Amino acid sequence: MRLYHDPSMGSDICLGSVDHEIAALLELCESSHDSEGTSLALKGIDGNSKGKEIGKLRLCLLRDKDAASVAVEQAQKRVGTVAFKDFASALDAIIAKLELIVRIGDQIATVNPYANMAWKILTAVHQAAKKQQDTDEKLCKLVQMMADVYSFVDDVDFLDMMKSLEHKTMAIVKQTVECALFVQEYTSTGFCSRSVRNTWSNADKKIDELINVLRELKGSFDGSLIVQGLFLSTKTLRTLEGLEQSDTLKKLNPVEMNAASRALCLRGTRDEILDSITEWVAVPSDSGNILWLAGNHYAGWSASERSCFSTETIDRARSHPDGVIRTIAYSLALSNPHIAAAISAIIQRDPAVLNAPLLTQFEMLLLQPLQSVEHFIQGPILVILDALDECGEPGSRNVLLSMIATEFHKLPTFIRFLITSRREADIDRHFRSRFVPKELDPPGSARDVEIFISHEIDRIREHHDLDPAWPEQSYIRDLINLSGGLFIWASTAIRFIDGYLPDKRLKTLTSQGSRGLDSIYSTALRNSGPWDDETFRHDACIVLSCIVLGRIPMTDKTIDMLLGSGRPSAGVLKYFGCVIQWSVGAEAHTLHASFADYLADATRSGGEPWAVDTKLGQQSLSAACLRILMTELRFNICGLEDSRVLNANILDLSDRVDKKIPPQLSYSSRFWFTHVQESSTDEVILKAVKNFLNGKFPYWLEVLSLLEQIPVAITALRVATKYVQGFDDDLEGFLADAAKFVSAFAPVMAEGAPHIYLSALPLAPPHSHIAQCFAGRFSNTVGFESTLGTYWPPIQKILHGHSEPVTCVCFSPDSTRIASGSWDNTVRIWDSHTGRLVLGPLKGHTLHVNCIHFSPDGEWIVSGSSDQTLRVWDSRIGGLVSGPMQGHSGWIQSVQFSPNGKQIASGSRTDGIRVWDPETGALLAGPFHGHSWIGSLRLCYSPDGMRIAFSSPPLIRVCDSQTGAPCFVIKVSEKVTPINFLPDGVLNFSPDGMWIVSGLDRNICVWDGQTGTLVAGPFKGHTGEVSSVSFSPDGSQIVSGSEDCTVRIWDARTGAPVTGPFTGHSKRITSVHVSPDGALIATGSYDSTVRVWDAHALASTAEREGHKNSVTTVCFSPDGTRVATGSYNNTVCVWDAQMGAIVAQAGPTQIVPEVLSGISAMHFSPDGTHIVAGFYDQTIRVWDAHTATLIAGPFRDSKGFGIAVQFSPDGARIASGFHEICVRDAHTGEVVIEPFGGAIHNPNPGLWIIPLCFSSDGSQITSGSNTTVHIWDSHTGALVAGPFRGHTEVVTSVCFSPDGTRVVSGSSDNTSRVWDSRTGSLVAVMDGHTGPIWSVHFSPDGTLIASGSWDNTVRVWDSHTGALVAGPFHGHTARVVSVHFLPDGRRVAAGSGGGTIRTFEICPTTTSPFGNFPQYDPDVGWIFTATGEPMLWIPPWLRSGLYLPHDTHVVSPYGTTKLNLARFVHGTEWQKCIDPEFLNCTGEHRK
Repeated sequence: MRLYHDPSMGSDICLGSVDHEIAALLELCESSHDSEGTSLALKGIDGNSKGKEIGKLRLCLLRDKDAASVAVEQAQKRVGTVAFKDFASALDAIIAKLELIVRIGDQIATVNPYANMAWKILTAVHQAAKKQQDTDEKLCKLVQMMADVYSFVDDVDFLDMMKSLEHKTMAIVKQTVECALFVQEYTSTGFCSRSVRNTWSNADKKIDELINVLRELKGSFDGSLIVQGLFLSTKTLRTLEGLEQSDTLKKLNPVEMNAASRALCLRGTRDEILDSITEWVAVPSDSGNILWLAGNHYAGWSASERSCFSTETIDRARSHPDGVIRTIAYSLALSNPHIAAAISAIIQRDPAVLNAPLLTQFEMLLLQPLQSVEHFIQGPILVILDALDECGEPGSRNVLLSMIATEFHKLPTFIRFLITSRREADIDRHFRSRFVPKELDPPGSARDVEIFISHEIDRIREHHDLDPAWPEQSYIRDLINLSGGLFIWASTAIRFIDGYLPDKRLKTLTSQGSRGLDSIYSTALRNSGPWDDETFRHDACIVLSCIVLGRIPMTDKTIDMLLGSGRPSAGVLKYFGCVIQWSVGAEAHTLHASFADYLADATRSGGEPWAVDTKLGQQSLSAACLRILMTELRFNICGLEDSRVLNANILDLSDRVDKKIPPQLSYSSRFWFTHVQESSTDEVILKAVKNFLNGKFPYWLEVLSLLEQIPVAITALRVATKYVQGFDDDLEGFLADAAKFVSAFAPVMAEGAPHIYLSALPLAPPHSHIAQCFAGRFSNTVGFESTLGTYWPPIQKILHGHSEPVTCVCFSPDSTRIASGSWDNTVRIWDSHTGRLVLGPLKGHTLHVNCIHFSPDGEWIVSGSSDQTLRVWDSRIGGLVSGPMQGHSGWIQSVQFSPNGKQIASGSRTDGIRVWDPETGALLAGPFHGHSWIGSLRLCYSPDGMRIAFSSPPLIRVCDSQTGAPCFVIKVSEKVTPINFLPDGVLNFSPDGMWIVSGLDRNICVWDGQTGTLVAGPFKGHTGEVSSVSFSPDGSQIVSGSEDCTVRIWDARTGAPVTGPFTGHSKRITSVHVSPDGALIATGSYDSTVRVWDAHALASTAEREGHKNSVTTVCFSPDGTRVATGSYNNTVCVWDAQMGAIVAQAGPTQIVPEVLSGISAMHFSPDGTHIVAGFYDQTIRVWDAHTATLIAGPFRDSKGFGIAVQFSPDGARIASGFHEICVRDAHTGEVVIEPFGGAIHNPNPGLWIIPLCFSSDGSQITSGSNTTVHIWDSHTGALVAGPFRGHTEVVTSVCFSPDGTRVVSGSSDNTSRVWDSRTGSLVAVMDGHTGPIWSVHFSPDGTLIASGSWDNTVRVWDSHTGALVAGPFHGHTARVVSVHFLPDGRRVAAGSGGGTIRTFEICPTTTSPFGNFPQYDPDVGWIFTATGEPMLWIPPWLRSGLYLPHDTHVVSPYGTTKLNLARFVHGTEWQKCIDPEFLNCTGEHRK
C-alpha cells in the first residue's frame, strides 16, 4: 500500500509505503484486540528517509460499508489536535492587519502589491477553512507566527515605522506571500485529508523554515537590523549564478531581456486592473491559466502588468515568435533549480529540440519538464508575454498564437500566463473563443493619464534641476486636457519635454495647442532637429523611411549599410528620442505604430519635411537591396566543406551564418521583392533586377537555404514577374522559368545549400532559361541524357508519408500548405513549396479519413471519416479545436466550411447533410429530410454560402444551406446504377457561383448554377471514372482527376482540352484541388502519394506507353529478351527488354463486374510463343506472344478471387492456383485432373491466390499456402511432401531449383526460405528485406536466388548458405512484383508495379562515385552511398526510369534517364564544381 498527498496544483506525492501480504494483513487485523485497529510502520520511498520508518499507519478491519463510514468519520474527528477556532482566530488577525496595510498602502507603493496578494490568498484560505473543523498543530503555529510578526500594526504610528523601514517591511510582506501560498497549498483539498501531516517530514521542515524566517524578520524589524536574503519565495531568482553560465541552458538562445528600465505602475493608476490580476494569480479558480489583457492602439498600458508579478517577462517584438518558447523555458530554468535540471536533461538528451517546430519545443521544453517537477513547486509562477501584438508579423506568429490558444492550458496549474496585446485581428481570432479579454482602457484611464503626467513633470523638474515651482499648474492642466486621455499622447509629450530646455519645449507644446496624435507628432518633430539644414532634412527623411517602410527593425549599422550614404544614421536618430526608441548598436523602433502611420499617410503628414513618400521610399529601398545583393552575394558564402553534410547536420551553421551573412545581406535577400512590389515600374530597378538574377541568382538561393527561407524565393519570383510584366519580355520569361526551377528543386535546396550547384542546376531541363544561363558556369557537375524532353514537365513534387491510399487533398487559402487525408486514418499538412511535412500525422479518427477542408482564414481544418465523426484541427499546431462531432449514422464522404467560416456542412451516403458549428461542434441544422438522398457523397457551398449542392447519382440537388429546402435538381445521367456499385458523383461551384461542374462516369458537364440547365459538355477524354473536379480560381478552366490515373485541364466554356493528360500516379486519382493563387494543382491517389503539378504547364508529359493503370504482374520470356506486363485495366503488353519498345499489346479486355478487373498473374510458355494470364474475375486466357491475339480462353472457374498461372515445362499443360490447384490442357482448357489442395491451402476459399511452380521435369508442382509449402504430383494431384513449416505469414512465391532438389519460398514475413524438396528440411533462411517478398527465382546453375520485395528492392543470395551475395539493388519506385535470372546467370531482371523493368548486373565491372550498390530512395529523390551519405538528388520526373550504376538496362513507360558522372565532384571536393575562369572573371576566389 502507498499513501499519497493530493495537492491542488501538481501531481500526487507519495508519502510512504507499507509492504504486507493481504492474507497476513487480514490475519493481523482479526487477531488485534485494539478497538482502533492495527498499527503498521509507514516507510519512506526516496531520499534520506528511503526504507526508514517515518510514521505509523493505523488499519482496522470493517465488516460492512456502514461500519466503514462510521470508522472513517471517527478517525477524521481525531485528526486535529488543535481547536479550529485557534487557527481561524490567527487567520482573522493577520487578515485584518494586512487589510489595513492594503488600504493605506499607496503611500508605500513597493509594499502594497505584495500585501494585497497575501491578503487575497489568506482570505480565500479563510473562506475554505470555515467549512472545516480541524487542522494541524504546526500549521496553526505558522499562522500564529505570521500574526505575531504584524504586531507593529497595532501601534498608532505604524505607517511612519513602515516608511522608515521600507526594505524590512518589504521583506516581511514578501515572506507573508510565501507563507500564504504554502498555507493555501497545504489546505487546498480539505483539512481532513491532512491526517498524516505528522508523517510528512518535508512539510514539517518547510513549516519550520518559514517560522524561523518570520521570527528572524520580526527580530530584524524590531531591532532595526539589516536583513538580506531571507525571502524564500519560489519566484525569487535564487543562487543560480552557476546555472546561468550553463552551456546547456545557453543553447536555448533566449531573447535578451532587461527589466531594469521597466517602469512600475504609478501610485493610484490601474488600481482596478492590478487588483483583478492579483486575485487571479493568488486565488485558484476555474478561469484557466491564461489572462489576456487587451487594449486599443492608444490605451498606453505597457506598464500595467508590472507590479509584484513581473517575474518571467518575455519582451515584445524584440523577440521573434520562433524564440518565445525557448525564452520562456530559459526564464523558468533560471527561476527554479528543479525546472532547470529537467529542461537541461531534455536538451542534453535531444539537442535537436532547439531547432524543432514550435509545437515540439512546447512539448519537450515546457510541457514534459514542468509536469515532471510540479510536485516540487509551491505556489504559482507567473509568466508575462508582453505586447504580443508586436511579436513578429501576423503571418509569422500564427503558429505561436494557435499554440497559446490550444496547448498552453495543458501546462501544470502552477504556471500562469499574463498576456498583454492590442486587439489585432489575428490575435482576436485565435483568442476570442478561448479567453475572455480584460480590457486595458477602462473609463478610469483619463485619471491615470493625469497621474502619469504629474509624476513625470515632477521627475523632469528634479532631473534638470529646475525651479521647485516649475511649472505653473496651468501648464500641467493644459497637458492633461490636450492628451484627451491618451497615454500615447502623454508619453510622446513627456519624451519631447524631457529634452534640451524643458521649459521652452513645454511652452511650445501648450501654446500650439497640440491636441491629437498628429499634432503632437508634428510639434515634437518640428522642434527636435535642424530641419532648415538641407543635409539633415535629406538624411532624416531616408532614415525615417527606412524605419517606417522596413520589413523588420534594423540597427543603425544595418541602416547605414543598406542606405550606403556614408553618413551614420546615429547622427539623425539621436534627435528623435521622443518618437523613436533607439540606442547605439540597438534596433530602432517607432515607439508606437501610430507614428509610422502618421509619417506614411500623405493626408496627415504631407507637406512636412519629415513626411515619408512611400513610393519613393520603396524605390530607394529596392535599389539599396539590389545593390547589396550584387556586391555581397558570393559562391559558398559560409565556407561549407562537405556536400554530404546537409544543412541540418552542420553543427556550427548558425555561427557561420552570423559571421558570414551580415544583417544587411540577410535583410536584402529576404525582402528585396517586397520593396519592388510597392515601387513604381522604373528602368533603373528593372535593370538592377535583371543584373541580379543573371549574375547572382544561385548565390541568392544559397543564402536563402542557409537562412531556412527557400519558400521566400518562390514568392519573390512571382512578385518580380508581375512587376516586369509588359516591360521586359526576356526578363519576364527568365523569371517564369526561375519560378519553375525553384518550385521543382525547393526540397533539395532547403536541405543542402551545396546541392543548388550539384543537384538542382545540372538536372534542370537542358532548354530551360536557368540551364542555359548557368550550366556553363558550373561545369564540373553531373550530366544526363533523357528521353523525357528538354523543357519543364508538369510534375513538381511527390509527397510520401501516408501508408494507405490518399483520399483527399486541399490547399490552404494562401496556397502555402496542402492538407491530405488517408485511409491510414490520419491528416497531414505539407509545405506546398518545399514538400516538407510541416504538421502531422494528426491522429484521432479510428477509420478512414475521407474528406478534409481548410477554413477560409486557413487556421482550421475539418476532417470527415468512416468512423462517422468530424474533427476540427488547428492547422498550425495540430491541436483538436472541436469534436469529434457525432450524429451521422454512416461514413462521412464530404465536408466543407461555409465561405464565412461559421458553419461546416457534412454529407453521408446514409443520412444526408448536417450543418455544424466549427467552434463548439454543436449541430446547427439537419439532418435535412424530405428527399431520397441515399447515396449523397459530395457536397459544396455556393460562394455566397446561401446554397449547398450535393451529388446523389444520377442527380445533383441544390438546397438552401440553412433550412435544407430544395432549390432545384439536375439530372446528370439517365443511367441507373445498382446501389452496391454506386459511383462517386463529384461536383463544384465556380468561383462566381454561376456554374456547377459535375463528374459522373467518364464525363464532365457544366451546369447553370441558378437554374440547373446544361451549359457545356459532356467533356470526353478520360478512360476511367472521373473522381474529382475543381475550378481554377478565375473560373476559366476545370481540372479533373480520374481512375485512369491522369489529370486533365479543360476550357470551362467549350470543354476543349487545355493541357494534359498529366501522368505519374500508378493508381486511381481520388482528389484534385487547384491552389487559390492558380499556380499549382494537388492530387491524391490510391498509390498513397500526394503529387503537386504546375498548373500552367504548356504541354503535357509524353503519353504513357502501354498501360493506363497500375501494373499488377510482370513475367519474362525464357531467353530474357521480352517482358510481358499486365495491369488493373486488363491490358497485356509485351516489351523488348533491351530497347524498351512495345512489341505487342492486347486489351483492355472488358470484364464484368469492373470492380473485379485486373490481371493477377502471367507466364510465358517454355518456347516463348504464348502467354497465359490469370484474371481477378476468375478467368484464364492465352495469347500469342508475338501478335497478342487471343488463342485460347477464357477458361472460367466459379470460385476464387484471382489466379496464379504457369505453363508446364513441355507447354502442354497450365497449372492455376486460386482456392485450389487446377491443371488444364493448354490448348483446350479442359481440366486434366480433379482440382486438389483446396482444404489444405486455404480454409477461406476464394480469398487468396495460391503461388505455384512446376519442377523442371514437369512431374511435380510446389505451392504455397497461408504459412506452409507443399509438393504435389502434377499428374495425380497426390501430396508428395509437406507441409514445410517455418514462415509466420502468407507464402507469396515459390520456385523449384533447376535440379528439382530444393524449393525456395518467399513470404509476407519478409524472409525467403530454402527447403529440401524430398525431406522438407530447412536448408537456408534469407532475411534482410523490409517488406513482403513477392517473387523468388533460382539462377540457371542453382547457386543463387533472387528475391523481389514490396520494399522496392532486389537482393541476390547464396542458395546454400542464405548469405547476401549482391544488393540491395535500388531504383524501383514501386513494389517489385517479379524477378527473373537471365540465361547468362550474371544478370537479374526485375519488374515493378509502376511498370518499370530493370536489369541488374550482379557483379558490376565498372566503378562509380556512388559505389556499386548505392542506396536510392525514390520517395525523396536522394542517391546515397552504401554507407548512407547523400550524394545527389534526383527531381521527380527523372526518378522512375533512372539508370543507377548497377543497371544494364531500364525499361520505363515514362522514359529513361542516364547520368554522366565523369566530371561529377562531390564531398570535400564539391567547391570545384564552379568553373575557375568564371570565378576569376567575377573577381571571386575559391575557398
